[in-house]
Amino acid sequence: MDTETQERRALEILVDTVSVTLGRSNIVTREVRRAFESGRPVDFFTAKAAFNALPSWQRQQIGDAAAERAWTVRRLFRATSRDWRDIGDRDKTILFPVIPRGVQPNGAQAAMARPAAARPAGGTPTTGTPGPKRPA
Repeated sequence: MDTETQERRALEILVDTVSVTLGRSNIVTREVRRAFESGRPVDFFTAKAAFNALPSWQRQQIGDAAAERAWTVRRLFRATSRDWRDIGDRDKTILFPVIPRGVQPNGAQAAMARPAAARPAGGTPTTGTPGPKRPA
């Protein structure tokens, strides 16, 4: 990334931070935004003078917020910067195993292994009275 692009990104973060901190209609916000949008040196000097006219505690507050925003942007950029096009075997198909007929998964075998008294089959297990008959 070249220096000019980095400066534009940094100024964009500063514009967003100043806008949130001071409000969109503040004179400093308008000057910094004008410098970002035009890119002219005169606008940069005007924005710098307007920003430096702020009290030191406010400049510090904006600087801290802008630094935090820059780190957040950097973390997001790094998290999504992988280029997945360079994977050579992306066209391969993933094959999932098929369970053959007659073979049951482990959970089904355990359910079938329960004693007959534990399974309700035709009668209620607690009373022992016969239940309704089912056609075979």
